[in-house]
Amino acid sequence: MGLHLIPDYYNEVYIGTPTEQVRTNIQPASGLTDMPFFLLKTRLASANEQNGDYVVSAYIAGQAPVGIKPFTADAYYLTPTIAGGKGWGDFNIQATLGTPWPLSNLDKLGGQLATSVTFQYHLLEYLWPEFSLNDTYWFNGPRRGLDQLLIGPDVIIGPYPIPGTKLAASLLAGYQFAVTPQPAILNPLTPLYNHSWQFAVRLFF
Repeated sequence: MGLHLIPDYYNEVYIGTPTEQVRTNIQPASGLTDMPFFLLKTRLASANEQNGDYVVSAYIAGQAPVGIKPFTADAYYLTPTIAGGKGWGDFNIQATLGTPWPLSNLDKLGGQLATSVTFQYHLLEYLWPEFSLNDTYWFNGPRRGLDQLLIGPDVIIGPYPIPGTKLAASLLAGYQFAVTPQPAILNPLTPLYNHSWQFAVRLFF
């Protein structure tokens, strides 16, 4: 959950809330995660479908350590990121490059370079199947030199207009699994998890 605000053509503000996470098998736990409490995003360049169909944005995000003990980093994070996307008709590619940086416990958490690439296709009117690759490289800290790659399919349904209102809703469902390192490194734990289901609902107004 969260609130997206678009004050003008170039800028976006996101106010986030913690998510619910459930861990099974090894050390089972369930509860709230750390909170992505803000995101400030600005559009640097863009073009419509007739003039190149692309977008380049920069943003900075903040995360607060409010999660339960198994799911918290015990540190505030700031994450500057550059993002871009390019479309070819119904197909598009989106990518990000960022550095999640802990404001404390750097020796324990380590600095990271996080990259992601998502391949998305618009199928029918409301169906958006995706395939994502998310990579994290630690350049210092106890995981220095380690690399974690998560991949998996997602699907977005919507945004679908809600009858009798001016709202629309979309649903995301996806599955991620780790492919590196293999086998898993236990101390420190890398990858951070082996596989996970993900679900999200968004309302548009």
